[in-house]
Amino acid sequence: PHLVLGAEDDPAGPFVRIDAVRHGPGGGVLVLDAGRRELLRFDAKGNALGRTGRLGRGPGEFVRPRLLKSPWRDSLFVFDPDLARVTVYTTELDLVRVEPMPSPGGTRFMPTGAVAGGWIGEDRMFNGVTIEAAMMQEGSVEESTAVRLHDRDGHYRVTLSSTSALRWVVSEAFGRRGEMGHLPIRLVPHAPSMSWAVEADRVLVSDGHAFEIRVVKLDGEPDRILRIDSRPDPMRPEMLEAWVRREAGVPEDAPVGPERMATYD
Repeated sequence: PHLVLGAEDDPAGPFVRIDAVRHGPGGGVLVLDAGRRELLRFDAKGNALGRTGRLGRGPGEFVRPRLLKSPWRDSLFVFDPDLARVTVYTTELDLVRVEPMPSPGGTRFMPTGAVAGGWIGEDRMFNGVTIEAAMMQEGSVEESTAVRLHDRDGHYRVTLSSTSALRWVVSEAFGRRGEMGHLPIRLVPHAPSMSWAVEADRVLVSDGHAFEIRVVKLDGEPDRILRIDSRPDPMRPEMLEAWVRREAGVPEDAPVGPERMATYD
């Protein structure tokens, strides 16, 4: 390996649950360890340069920290949904400010990105219901995702991208119900999944259905498309049936019921 961080003998100690890794100043590395509630800074050789954060509710303290996507190379935006606030740091881990997250209409807003003049959030539905309700169902689950821009007060402004795809199969055939009553799930192999990144005034989005990245302005208008002229091989019914049969242990001579099957393009 070129560089190893978080080894057992590392002076900074082993990581517990990494949320994000980013380039730091001078070729270094920045790590948000959500399990330790710490931001850690390393130089290009892996030497620890600093750390900040701990469990708590005061300034510079966290319960469930997440690093927001942002276009700024000199700042880190750490959102804590349990504390409903964003803490901004420099890449040298100096605390800049703590910004309470608004709750428009009494609904807690949970951003996943920060851009000039606003926040970006992701709305996800599963068969048109919440993830908890979908996990109580039997059969395939279609996940719908929308990336939306909100103003600084958390009010919705424009949808930048949306997509949907079959993502899971939920079935008692995969095992017994959990203590909370949820059925066991399996992620469909090679399922399309939305990913996105931010620039100063644009969002780059790929929904996984094609070999392309769409560049969208912050007013929702398309800017350009970066594309490889080829189509992914879609999941065909026989492919999904073979996978369900293998995962659920269904014998070759036994039928796979329709509640365990679905297709998508």
